Amino acid sequence: LHDRIFPKTYYTGQDILDQLDGDHQVFVCGSGEDLWGYLYAIVDEGGEGYVDFVGVRADRRGKGLGHRLLLTAMDWLFTVQGVPQVGLTVSDDQVNARSLYEKAGFAIKYTGLSARKEW
Repeated sequence: LHDRIFPKTYYTGQDILDQLDGDHQVFVCGSGEDLWGYLYAIVDEGGEGYVDFVGVRADRRGKGLGHRLLLTAMDWLFTVQGVPQVGLTVSDDQVNARSLYEKAGFAIKYTGLSARKEW
């Protein structure tokens, strides 16, 4: 699912799975073998929480899955891990994702343009 939603990102789905440990978790939703969505959350080296990826299958969007995944991850980060704050990065043009994050209590701290160059 990750490789379909984020085909040219800095981590593959396997990279994420290889990093799983006490500070790196994947939260999933689905039914049986049918994966509908996931969220990758980490506690970074400075002890801060970070939501790195949220992906929901196109045919399952708009049903609250992303919101439930986000709330579950934030509970893990704040309650279980005891982080003081949680951050994330989202592109300005990702209106639906930004709405999801704002609904969950995130506030925009910075906005602007970015560029990524492949070497």
